[in-house]
Amino acid sequence: MNDYELIYLFQTYQDEQAFEFLVLKYHRFIWKIIHTLHLESKEVEDFYQESILMLHKAAVTFRERHQKSFTRYYELILRRQLYYLKKKLPKLLLSEESFFKDLQAPTIIEEEVVVLNHPKEQKIYDLYFSKGQSVKAIATAENLTAKQVYNLIYRVRQQLKSRR
Repeated sequence: MNDYELIYLFQTYQDEQAFEFLVLKYHRFIWKIIHTLHLESKEVEDFYQESILMLHKAAVTFRERHQKSFTRYYELILRRQLYYLKKKLPKLLLSEESFFKDLQAPTIIEEEVVVLNHPKEQKIYDLYFSKGQSVKAIATAENLTAKQVYNLIYRVRQQLKSRR
């Protein structure tokens, strides 16, 4: 079967066998991209699992009408996510000491509380950075243009960089 048939089966009938076949088909492709990132061995399996999640996302969201092959579409999604994760990697790792101190109690990672000077900047921080809303959704909710939202995001990033 080709990619389009598998995606059709998966999107239309939620056929898990079609998705499993996609996983088998793209297994080597995933490992090839992961190895280009030069990760430590303890992180490789996490990145592989993330790649499978991105394959699922690509299979669900792929539309043939956009004139792009599924392989290229998936590669774009995969590379963006893996590069993003690699960039965030030092911040995501827990120290080994905190993990092994008490294995019975769940580990809670507290988020840093950020207070900004301007109320609109604070609102943008809460919506965009904390809750992960899209620029379009924020613009609609806050009655702003997309450009205004992008400008506020830029100012928030600059303030966060200056604090570090």
